[in-house]
Amino acid sequence: LGIRRREPLVHAPPEERAGMKAELLEGVRYVLRNRHLRAIAICTANSNFFGNVCYAILLVYVVRRMDLSAGLIGIVLSCANIGLLIGALTAGWIAAEFGIGRTILASAALVGPSLVLIPLAPLAFPVPFLVLSLIMFGFSGTVYNITQISFFISGVPWQSLIQRSGWQRRQHRGLCYGSKQQSDSRIRCQVAVGPR
Repeated sequence: LGIRRREPLVHAPPEERAGMKAELLEGVRYVLRNRHLRAIAICTANSNFFGNVCYAILLVYVVRRMDLSAGLIGIVLSCANIGLLIGALTAGWIAAEFGIGRTILASAALVGPSLVLIPLAPLAFPVPFLVLSLIMFGFSGTVYNITQISFFISGVPWQSLIQRSGWQRRQHRGLCYGSKQQSDSRIRCQVAVGPR
């Protein structure tokens, strides 16, 4: 509502651009050279792969094994999204309170075990177990994503940030939100990286 006119697009001169392939390779090299970023990239790739496998199996499991209706599954998933919201609202505070490294490690360590409650749920009434499990999964995954992206953007030159973001977009094809979490950082922004 407050935009009065469209801003002009800024195009880099053709001689300054190396091409998408070269920029992606440079971004990959940058991530692979840094031991922290390399570990985060491997953790994120594994988490996204196995998380997607679990979600693909989850719907089949709750329909066939637990005999839940489509409406009840929708209610369970809707209620479980509170974990995503709580994670998004508290990630900055958690990282400030416990440190970025500890937050990344703890939240990554909680993602997988949070799903253990699903097969342990009693068949008579599995809904509370499903909701609690998915709340913990969403919370820990959101805290992990916000903290690891904030860690990355806090110390990376903008050119490398753009290249890494393009590589990461293709790496895990997810939507991650990064927010500024280090008070001594010169970067004060929020980044959304996702598929086009």
